[in-house]
Amino acid sequence: MRALSSETRARIPDVPWAAIAGLRTVVVHEYFRINPELILDIAENQLTPL
Repeated sequence: MRALSSETRARIPDVPWAAIAGLRTVVVHEYFRINPELILDIAENQLTPL
């Protein structure tokens, strides 16, 4: 998320930027806490705004 300017994030307010950053943190640093079903749901159903 650091690569995106605050202006870019502000132009697309419907995207849950904090949640995306939080998921990235879990995937990178806490791999064993990942719920594969949740990741699949995100990939299949929640990426439309992006």
